[in-house]
Amino acid sequence: MRQPPTNISVEITQEMLQELDQLAAALRISRQAAINACLRKALDQHLLAERGET
Repeated sequence: MRQPPTNISVEITQEMLQELDQLAAALRISRQAAINACLRKALDQHLLAERGET
């Protein structure tokens, strides 16, 4: 079963926010969805690197 989301607060630069908004617009998804997708990808890459599966 999927866990309910948890709200957090993150401080980022204005430049990074603009990049996120550009990505979200290009993918036609919300800013929140873009953040979640980027975080998921980074976490997956980290896990694979830890396992030596890069």
